[in-house]
Amino acid sequence: MDLSQRMGLVRNPLESSGHWRASLRAGDGWRAVRETRGPYATASMLEWGSITKGLVGTTAWLTLEVERPIAHYLPGVPDSEMTVADLVHHTSGLPRLPATMRDRLFGDPYRESVGVPLDLAAAVPATPRGQFVYSNLGYALLGAVLDEVHGDWFAAVRQHVLDPAGISSAALVPADADRVVPKLFGRAIQPWALGESSFAAAGGVWSTFEDLCRYASSTNTGCRRLTARDSSSGRRQVGPAVGGAELVSVSGARNGVRPGTIGA
Repeated sequence: MDLSQRMGLVRNPLESSGHWRASLRAGDGWRAVRETRGPYATASMLEWGSITKGLVGTTAWLTLEVERPIAHYLPGVPDSEMTVADLVHHTSGLPRLPATMRDRLFGDPYRESVGVPLDLAAAVPATPRGQFVYSNLGYALLGAVLDEVHGDWFAAVRQHVLDPAGISSAALVPADADRVVPKLFGRAIQPWALGESSFAAAGGVWSTFEDLCRYASSTNTGCRRLTARDSSSGRRQVGPAVGGAELVSVSGARNGVRPGTIGA
């Protein structure tokens, strides 16, 4: 596959229309391949979404006994066998969200979790342990374990992952004026309250685009591609390794696309 074909997998960085950003990482570091425009010219903080899970899973792996049962840390968890490693790898059997949250067809599913501790009794597996089932509930539970061990899961993430990577802008609840947010019919769409909720460890981190690139660099060659999801359509855009460089592309506000949202 030649370069033009590979670039066809992502938004063309030379394309003039649309609101989005892209940077390439080569031997001499990151360089922008498109100037900021649209919401990216007036705001700076992007929602990482489920890239947050990489921070949380890494911190858990570095600081916890990964084969130890979750019940050792949180006795209120119904399943006595699921381990830290199960939560990290999405093999605990826990569903994506608790049933009460999955039943909501419209609106922000995390709004009612703001200021409310995670309901440990809801951490009931729906499938056999060992089977891969992507679970935001599992990572919310992993955040609760890190809270129990370190006092604050985000402080632990900052100490073990963000600070070593040189990432200083990361936040859970950035100022409204700093957020790159989508618009529909010219009106800003309110972001979900994920970072304020008990599910923040599953996807609540925001940062500048530059710090997102620093995180991509910190993963080194172990992560050759960074995925950005168009939240309005569920499509994923993949930045492949091209000629020894990595492409990070963040989609923007065009045709209802949710700008600033990264991950799954």
